[in-house]
Amino acid sequence: MSARFVYRVTLETMDYVFYATFQVGRVYRTGPYIGNYALAFAFHRSQYPRRGEPNYEHPPWVRYREELRRWDGQWYIFPARPAEPFRTARQTFNALEESYRLFRVRNSQVPDWGQAETIAPGSRLVTYVVTTDDGWKPGPRLIRLGKWMATCRVDAEPAEPVEPRTLSDVAIEARPRNGGGPRPVYLALEDLRLRPTQVEGALRSRPARIVWGARFAQPLKVLICNFRDETVYLPDLEHLAFAYLADARS
Repeated sequence: MSARFVYRVTLETMDYVFYATFQVGRVYRTGPYIGNYALAFAFHRSQYPRRGEPNYEHPPWVRYREELRRWDGQWYIFPARPAEPFRTARQTFNALEESYRLFRVRNSQVPDWGQAETIAPGSRLVTYVVTTDDGWKPGPRLIRLGKWMATCRVDAEPAEPVEPRTLSDVAIEARPRNGGGPRPVYLALEDLRLRPTQVEGALRSRPARIVWGARFAQPLKVLICNFRDETVYLPDLEHLAFAYLADARS
């Protein structure tokens, strides 16, 4: 097995981050997390043309299966969980011009106004990256996330050391060194080649559901990652594959 390198990545929002995770009436709510697919493409954004720039070699849409296959077994990022401080804010939007609203067909089912519950500026989220590349760096110190392309500051800290082990009845979690209770590690359920025996909580999301408090009764190769303030237990790369590749790796 090639060496594993793990980084704890902290995201700090500098603007309002908005995803239409689910809808209640005219309120479009952003879930309290950032999915790992959004993060994967945000960190590798330089490979795609900017909006409005013609590029005939690379089409303007993302081909998930082809693009994600490049990272299979080499690089993986987990969904980001909220950390302190974290807060939400509600924004009112009007998506259509007044002239259009005056002349559009009644009952066209085009949403033209509503409220967006967003992740507020100054919020923090934490995720982890596992890679086989000892020279990996998070790339840009600033990335853009969400439908409004909000700016987020990126800070990456390497784990030293990383101890690979095979353990049974193990929980995937972050254990603070100060003796406090464990912190959750978010997992994308459909990305796991082995399903957990139990989970503490779940969030419905696409393309993979997010769970935390996952425990595996069967033997599992884990990476014990030591940071200055916590020890994190993560599944090894061989147990992880982006959901779009699950059929190819089963």
